[in-house]
Formats: sequence, C-alpha cells, structure tokens
Amino acid sequence: MSVGSTRTDIQVIHTKPKLVNSLCRGEAVDTIPSFVKECGASLLITDFSPLSQVHGWKEEITKRVSDSVSIHEVDAHNIVPLWMTSDTLEDYARTIRPKINNHLPEYLIEFPTIKPRTNIWGDSNRSIDWDKLIEHVTS
Repeated sequence: MSVGSTRTDIQVIHTKPKLVNSLCRGEAVDTIPSFVKECGASLLITDFSPLSQVHGWKEEITKRVSDSVSIHEVDAHNIVPLWMTSDTLEDYARTIRPKINNHLPEYLIEFPTIKPRTNIWGDSNRSIDWDKLIEHVTS
C-alpha cells in the first residue's frame, strides 16, 4: 500500500489492484467538490442515505461541482435499492419482503471484472500517520 496527494487534507491510498481510495478530511461540502476538481473527475457517485442532513450535504455538493460532472446515487446498503422497493413507509417486514423479492432477479447479478487502473494519482512516497488520523477523527 502506498499513499500520496498534492494536498494536505486529502490522502490517496493506492492498493494492490491499483484501485484508489481517497480519504478527505474536513467538511464534505468543502472537500468533495475540491477533490472532484483536483482530480478532474467527470463522475461523482454517492451512497443513498435516508438522513435529512445527508440530503442537505448532497444538494450543496451538487451546487458546488461543475455542471460537467455527472452525479449518480447508489444504494450500497441493500441488494435492491430502497427507492425501487417501495414508495411508501413500510411498517412491517411482511409487507416489504414480497416487494424486495420481486426485484431480486434484476439485482442479483455476478460481479463484473474490474480492470486495473492505468494511471497513478499523487505522490506514491507519502505515508499516512494512522494513529494521528484516528486521534483527529475521534477527538
């Protein structure tokens, strides 16, 4: 594992299959638009959350990124995305379970093969002080 970045508030972690995980420290509404611009991203993928505070963050981030950036939302917590399951608040498992089961054939698919990245981001010689980072996040 190696780490690199041109900014102090973003740490880029390169893993063996050349997948990049980036850790942005700070407020999401500030760091995410900056990171999207810095790396020249044309696509931003967010994870669904039912929390109203998160909806507010996503709206603000959407306003702050370039119009050329496509923004998509996924539901990584569920096999069938919640918005596909039901338009109403479900109070019982017995009412939502059949709705989920109806969509399973569409969503239970094989994972695609991930192609290795051809480019490397940032300075690969930097390292993360994990103890300091954990202390910062938990304080």
